[in-house]
Formats: sequence, C-alpha cells, structure tokens
Amino acid sequence: RSQGDSEGDLYALGWEDHLDIFAALAFLQQMPEIDPERIGVLGLSAGAKAALYAASQTDEIAAVVAEGCRWRTFEDLMLATEPSEYLGVPTTWVSYKYVEITSGVFGPTPLIEVMPLISPTPMFIIAAESEKVTSQAYFDAAGEPKELWLRDEPGHRIDALFIHPEEY
Repeated sequence: RSQGDSEGDLYALGWEDHLDIFAALAFLQQMPEIDPERIGVLGLSAGAKAALYAASQTDEIAAVVAEGCRWRTFEDLMLATEPSEYLGVPTTWVSYKYVEITSGVFGPTPLIEVMPLISPTPMFIIAAESEKVTSQAYFDAAGEPKELWLRDEPGHRIDALFIHPEEY
C-alpha cells in the first residue's frame, strides 16, 4: 500500500498490509491449480511484519517466512531500544502518533502480543544485526514449530537469499 505503483498517498507503517496478504490469499485460493492447503507467505522488511501478523490472524497460511523483521508498533520498538538510543524515542513516538492521526489507523496490535497465535503454523525468522533483538523476542514469544536464523551481517538486511543461497 502506498509503495511503488500501488494506490495510496500515505504509508501507514505497514499497519494495514496484512489486509493485502488476505486479498492475495483469497485470490490464490480461487485458482483451481493452487492447493489452498499449501499457500505460504514470505515477507521482507515491512512485509515480514505483515506476514507474521497475517499468520497470527488466520489458519489459512500454511507457513510463514519473515526476513528483516523489525518493530510493528512503538511497543515493539521498545523491545529493541537500548538505553543509548533513548534520545530518539520521543521523536519516534511523535512520528507514530502523526501516522495514526493522518492515516486514521489507530492502535495497531503490537506484534509481540500476537506471536503465540501463529502456532501451529510453521514459522521461520531470518535476522541480520539490527533485527536480532526484536526477532529474538518475537521468536521467544511464538509457539512451535519455529526456527530462527541470526545472521552476522550488519544493519537492516533482506538479502540472505543472495549472500547465503545454499543455506537459504
């Protein structure tokens, strides 16, 4: 939504992107050549948050892979905020409130709260350096089956397929 050639003027931090996953799921389920029991979701960065949230809201997703997942809400952000980063917290809080007011999307559920709902859907989380803390928290909150791949590359990354094709 509101990215690339998609419609929309304001990106609401991905808080409604799970609705797009539900639309894609409904589309695929209507195709006779698709087995509706074998539809999985792969999300990268903002798509990772959307994929995990969508998987927590339906049992129609057969598996979910989330790479580069950071925080969905301010509450999720606080999971990964180190004391040395506290000076930036008020600015982030104001930006989140601005998005709420301008987009009309209020109070999205923190991802950390819905992670247990994904089980029994298989989940695989891939995290580079800047996603490790939130990804570990999400992983710890989730039920089985689950797998976590913590990568050594720095920063916010969604390139495991290209850097580690055999492992991927």
